[in-house]
Amino acid sequence: MRRSVLVLLGAAVLGGPRLLAAQAHGFGLLLGGIATDADNSSSGSDVAFSLGGGLQLGLVGFGLEVGEQHTGNDNKSDLLGGFFRVVAPTGRFRPFVVGGLGVYRFAPGGIFDRTRGGASLGGGLLADLGLRRVRLALEARYHSVFDKEPGLAAQRFATVLGGVQIGF
Repeated sequence: MRRSVLVLLGAAVLGGPRLLAAQAHGFGLLLGGIATDADNSSSGSDVAFSLGGGLQLGLVGFGLEVGEQHTGNDNKSDLLGGFFRVVAPTGRFRPFVVGGLGVYRFAPGGIFDRTRGGASLGGGLLADLGLRRVRLALEARYHSVFDKEPGLAAQRFATVLGGVQIGF
């Protein structure tokens, strides 16, 4: 019995990293779409984009992203942060939950800049296109900063983005 436990422990220590490496793969994301103000301080929607990359370990992925969101009336925010996502295990269409933490830089009308920490939460769908490493990605997220700046518009906004995920 004791020998069996030692053999299993040794196999886990020696084989675990190889097994984890076999399940891990990198990916890059290129997404574009719309952003809309959730503060009701400006009306309308405008363009948004996000560029990111990360590592998928089984069902859980994490990585870094940069983005820019325009929410109408010259309201613009830039994002630099990290994200995580949990993806459904199998299927041609794989839903996922996504969240992130980052630094948002707001530049309303180009007059002044304010930088605030914030978070995002949402969901999406990865669709297999039949290509080995390329998937269609659709994502919707709600973004909000932690420390609201009085008089600064569009500190809460939603994005709906679509694009591609490329695995490597």
